[in-house]
Amino acid sequence: PAFDRAYLKGKKDPLTVHATLPRPFNAATFKRGETVQLKYYRADRPEGGAAIGVKADDIFKVELFEDLLAQEGDKAMARRDFASAFDLFARLVTMNSLWPGAKEKLFNVFHQQAEQALAQDPPDFETAIGLCVRLRAEDRKAPGVQSLLRKACLGRAELALQANDFAIARDHLELFFQNYPTDAEARRFQEDRLVTKARSLVDEAKKALDGNLDDQRKAVGLLLSARHVWPDIPDIDRLIDRARRNYPVLN
Repeated sequence: PAFDRAYLKGKKDPLTVHATLPRPFNAATFKRGETVQLKYYRADRPEGGAAIGVKADDIFKVELFEDLLAQEGDKAMARRDFASAFDLFARLVTMNSLWPGAKEKLFNVFHQQAEQALAQDPPDFETAIGLCVRLRAEDRKAPGVQSLLRKACLGRAELALQANDFAIARDHLELFFQNYPTDAEARRFQEDRLVTKARSLVDEAKKALDGNLDDQRKAVGLLLSARHVWPDIPDIDRLIDRARRNYPVLN
């Protein structure tokens, strides 16, 4: 159960009580001399311990449970214990979604985990991508997510290109564009690393189509390679049909 800590005048240790104090707490909301009814907190008794009446004037400080969750979550983040931080901030958001900075703290867990995944050697692109996509779904305006997801998706696409796995590269570009369709840097990467390469193969194939049988055989391979790199190249299917007619062995 949630609990608060109420510090009383003349008392060294605070009273640990169930979370029934006003939120946010402001002593001025109580009338002078008013008695505040509190219940002692016991973790093994969700219904609460014994009740106690405390004069509002005697309460000089209160630590609300939300403050305690936020403080413990910050400590967990400082030691890079993301799992504990997530649990603490998630409970904070569940308990009081309007608590100042609560959602930002929770989203920061995703953000820092993604940054840590990309900082590994080799980078853990898939973990970073998963965290960014989740963060994007939680808050479409969360700052920094676009650049982080771009770095993860383009990094994974580059790795795929090095292995000539063009399908995987296209998949990661498409995933990024589903979230940020107008990103100029990703469009340049797509144009420079995929579309331009495919166009170059097509241009070479067009020249070969007018050559001898060996050239036409080469043209077939070039066109199939171009379609593998970027299937949306204009007229690629028409050129392949032409190559089939010119080079019967393909049939």
